[in-house]
Amino acid sequence: MKRINYTLMYGSINKDLRVDFTYRLDDDPESKYPTIRQLPESGTTIIKPSYGLSITEGYQRPRIFIPATHLHAFIDMISKTITAVGKNFKALFPNAISIEFDIDQKALEEFTIKDAVSVNGYTALPCVYVTASNECKPAIRITSLNGDYVRITITDAAILSRIFETFDPDTFGMLLLNRITS
Repeated sequence: MKRINYTLMYGSINKDLRVDFTYRLDDDPESKYPTIRQLPESGTTIIKPSYGLSITEGYQRPRIFIPATHLHAFIDMISKTITAVGKNFKALFPNAISIEFDIDQKALEEFTIKDAVSVNGYTALPCVYVTASNECKPAIRITSLNGDYVRITITDAAILSRIFETFDPDTFGMLLLNRITS
């Protein structure tokens, strides 16, 4: 079995933020879950992509993993959350122009009721990210079903959303497979 990690992006504000695309390649015929299988009677090759996305705030910091079956819905959730936060930005972050600020709790409650996006056990809500130099930045907190979470600044979330407008994990996986097997 081979595991290929490809870093899609590093954070622009949180320099330790990393988004990795992980592709698993298993062509061992004895494997319990092979991703590539050759049918001897027809010579047909069956490929079952096995990939996911890993988002971490840094070494030994919060991390979430999004498997292939949830990836497209997760990407859509990020995009919708950025739009909803942008629409409610002034209410959520009334003092965002100052160095230190907090989220408005009443606006957050209203956002949670009306605009919160949740798919496949992942939930995205606005929050405040505090940098290493104690600057506050508007962010979103993405929580998984098992309670793991990451905080991504709005700027980095927008970049990630843009990346996924052109990044197709299936095509990328096929390119990796072609490169490895040739």
